[in-house]
Amino acid sequence: MQIDVPGFVPSDDRFHLAPGTPARIALVPLRIDGKPAAADDHAPPVVEIRAVNAARAVRASQAG
Repeated sequence: MQIDVPGFVPSDDRFHLAPGTPARIALVPLRIDGKPAAADDHAPPVVEIRAVNAARAVRASQAG
């Protein structure tokens, strides 16, 4: 799995996950000159997840 989140670094990236297995990955905000790199701190980030063998990425939502 590969996780892409502008303005954030996933706590774990490029890992293996069996089909149907849930996973929860923390997103750590990037900081530039001591300020958050994300454009809007209050909006949920756009998260794209891609399997190495997948034709396209999927978007994820914030866990509630």
